[in-house]
Amino acid sequence: MANTIRGELDIELNGSTYKTKLNLNSIMVLERNLGRSLIKTTQDLTNGDLPLSELIQVLQTALKGGGNELSDADIKKLVWDAGYVNALGAVANILTNSLMGGDEDEGKPEAVNQ
Repeated sequence: MANTIRGELDIELNGSTYKTKLNLNSIMVLERNLGRSLIKTTQDLTNGDLPLSELIQVLQTALKGGGNELSDADIKKLVWDAGYVNALGAVANILTNSLMGGDEDEGKPEAVNQ
C-alpha cells in the first residue's frame, strides 16, 4: 500500500496495481529533462498538450521511484496495452499527488522556538 505522505501513489494500469513515487530529486530531474516546471507539465496534460513521449517519461520516473523493476520497453508496452486515455489518467493522478504531497525524508522543516 502506498504511503501518500511520502509522495507514493498506487495506480492501476492494464489490470495491475503499481506503486509510484516522485520525490524532490526526481521532480527536479523531470523538470530539467522536460524543460518546464511540473506545474506547467500538469497544465499541458490538462489542456491535452502533453506529448506521449513526455507522458511515458513521467510514468517511467514515477514507476521506477516506486520500486518497480520495469524496463523502458515494459513501460511503453504497459502504456500501449492500457490505452492512452488510461495512461493519461494515471499520470494526471501521479502529477497531482506530487504537487499536493511531499516526502517525509526530504527537507522536513523543523519548528522554530522563539
